[in-house]
Amino acid sequence: MELELWSHRLTQRKRLRHFVPESLSFQGSKGQVGQESNLQPAALEKSVPLTSLVFGVLTEQTLGRHKVMLLADAIDDYLFESRKLSPTTYRWYAQKLRVFQQWCDGTGAPDSTDIGQLTTRDVRRFLDALAETHNPRRGSTLTPQTQHGYTQVIKQFLRWCGREGYCNPNLYDRIKLPKVEQPVFQTLTKEHITALFDACQHEVHPTLVARDRALLATLLSTGIRAAEACSLTLESLRLENPDDPHLVVRGKGKKWREVGLAYTAVRFLRRYLRVRTAHATVTALFTNQKGNALTPSGVNQLLYRLRDWAGIEDVPVSARQTRRAFAVHFMRQGGADVFRLKELMGHSDIQTTMIYLRDFQQKDARRGVNPLDTML
Repeated sequence: MELELWSHRLTQRKRLRHFVPESLSFQGSKGQVGQESNLQPAALEKSVPLTSLVFGVLTEQTLGRHKVMLLADAIDDYLFESRKLSPTTYRWYAQKLRVFQQWCDGTGAPDSTDIGQLTTRDVRRFLDALAETHNPRRGSTLTPQTQHGYTQVIKQFLRWCGREGYCNPNLYDRIKLPKVEQPVFQTLTKEHITALFDACQHEVHPTLVARDRALLATLLSTGIRAAEACSLTLESLRLENPDDPHLVVRGKGKKWREVGLAYTAVRFLRRYLRVRTAHATVTALFTNQKGNALTPSGVNQLLYRLRDWAGIEDVPVSARQTRRAFAVHFMRQGGADVFRLKELMGHSDIQTTMIYLRDFQQKDARRGVNPLDTML
């Protein structure tokens, strides 16, 4: 229903841009754009071309170089055009933009009728207020990583607004991403991975033991995301050719890719499939105790449980960590190619791939002959 409403609004705007006479404009009873009552034709010699009239409320005009647009409407339209993002990414964008909108509504910045009046000072004031915001769950202020995420989302939103003509197109470049500490993440070692597989035997049912081992092997063998693992179906498996076992994975942005499976993973998957049939009620490959498809949260809860059973305390255990372990161990193979790794992990930017290799890069830099040993 919400998507239909957005679609209707966008259609109305496009129609009115084409068919409303350029000489016609409207003013409210107080002579202000955007008033809902007593809309009357303005004097033609003082008119501003109308570009959109939605549900009887003027929300968008051409004024100088920019179109007048309500901040809330701009966010609605941006989110509508972002609907092809993964549900997790979409919620991430929506939550942060709504926080920004609420702050602007509470402070009067920008003017509620025109996002074109937004300035870099307004955005910086919001980010300063964000830095002082208390997170009740952590008992402290928001982390630099969280602040970085807000800035990133707002910058992308302003870039879109600039392209649409709603604000200064240079505003995007004037907002700088805050620098955040880049820690070196510890990677799961061979000993950690062996302990996790051994911990699967603590499950209450043999079917769950087989599922846990198959899921763990799939994550470590392919480096796929938790959401991608949850979206796998029986049809995603390609085990017919013993020389080329692989998965067909639907990644972010609805991009499909094929990822090879280790023979160890194939062995665990076949064992799981033999006991899964009577247990599952859906076509999803990995299911919970009720026979329903696992969720990303459920995957991480499963991994946390294995971590506790294995007694692992020195390294975090999560779906992101198994993805990182895949990347690091892949690159430690002789002749590994970072560009090939980028494709396997489903990254659109190689810089994202390099983030996962930070631990590998640090250890690789320490190895080898030290220059001093060749000088004496």
